[in-house]
Amino acid sequence: MISTLKFIAIGVSLLIVLALPIVSYMKFRKDKSMFKAVLFGLLVYFAMNILYGVMQSTIANPQTMENPIMVGATYGIFMSVGFVLAALAVLSFVIKRNEVSYKFPAMMALGFMLLFFVSSISALMNQFMFGFAINSGSTASAVNPSATPEQVQAFIDSLVNAPLIFFINSALTRVFEYAVYMMSFILVFRGIKENSFVKTILPAVLAIFLLYAIPGLLNSLPFGIYLAMIAQGLIAGASGYFVYNYLKGEKA
Repeated sequence: MISTLKFIAIGVSLLIVLALPIVSYMKFRKDKSMFKAVLFGLLVYFAMNILYGVMQSTIANPQTMENPIMVGATYGIFMSVGFVLAALAVLSFVIKRNEVSYKFPAMMALGFMLLFFVSSISALMNQFMFGFAINSGSTASAVNPSATPEQVQAFIDSLVNAPLIFFINSALTRVFEYAVYMMSFILVFRGIKENSFVKTILPAVLAIFLLYAIPGLLNSLPFGIYLAMIAQGLIAGASGYFVYNYLKGEKA
């Protein structure tokens, strides 16, 4: 059985993930370049994934590693390097050919995160509906007909046995990522505009690296998942504060 508390956690997480793009759209909707920025943000997303795939196939594959610290460190390096290279290429092209507002990199972050949001929303909705199916004893009607009994049972066990923090973390991860990537877009944007890459690119690389490396470093410790969430939250909080000051300062 899935507890009521877990359903509440899934529901709250779903609302949070839905709210992130909606609130961002409401904030930026009056900017005429928003649609263009979202498209370029999506382009960075796809370019980063291509670069990640190249690094994964030529350097190392985190999925085949057993040491969680090495998994986290490798994933963090690939994600940070892939993002910065993709963002540098796309933003350099955009700035060279267009006059863009100070909000442009923040709006690119919305486009970049769109598929992350869609993935989380889909997963949370599936968990919500499948949880009801488990409690009503009608799981057969809620799964893909091609799924084997073993696969169905494994999914049931994963939902029933998952700790409450697992469902809460689904939303918090997206909040943390959004803050860090928005800051990183702004840093890359400023680096290109001001021609000062060391002071801007290195903090972006470090923030993204830590965001993904921290779980591998801490999750094996007692209460590691909570420590990792706190550490990631601090990084995201600092990133969000930077974004807030940037948008407020540039507007003024």
